[in-house]
Amino acid sequence: MSTAGGLPPIPQELKKLRGYFTLARQIAKAGNDKARICSWLLRRHGVQVGTKMPGVKTPNGRAFIVAALDVLEAENAALPPHTGEEELEILQVYAFKTFKMAEAPDLEGRANKATAMIYLNASHLFECLIRTAGEDSQHIPVEQFQVLRKASKFRSFEIVKALKEGRRPDPPAGAQNSSPEAAATSGS
Repeated sequence: MSTAGGLPPIPQELKKLRGYFTLARQIAKAGNDKARICSWLLRRHGVQVGTKMPGVKTPNGRAFIVAALDVLEAENAALPPHTGEEELEILQVYAFKTFKMAEAPDLEGRANKATAMIYLNASHLFECLIRTAGEDSQHIPVEQFQVLRKASKFRSFEIVKALKEGRRPDPPAGAQNSSPEAAATSGS
């Protein structure tokens, strides 16, 4: 699988990174500055995750991480100037937007494999947001975003499980009265 930006294909040993890089490529297609920054942050996060995987100790894994770091460094220099707070705001907007894209059909009982993938993408964005902010961030409600990250992954898993069992995924219980904004801001 080839990646964008002159990177070599993601090696099998680091295949868990494909989700981050695929989502980053999809977001970058928008072509605007915020999309480019979000895409770069996702790829940076993917590389950070990859450095902790056992596969990074293999020659292919190490070569991919080194090449990715070089590409990220060059891309960062080409990005428009932005602050850490702007990064958090951009990631937050994309995470909520992605979550809502999955939530709408899910609440209506129309969840399918694409819905599960969108939930998984939302979990990647929330994960990147949490890591970018730092676990003890004063800028964002990290605990609420951790809940949304886990909920996104869980719904993705539940939908896929139902589809594999040949049944229609049930809408999430009690979720019709909640929204990601309400969950993120409650208790703050």
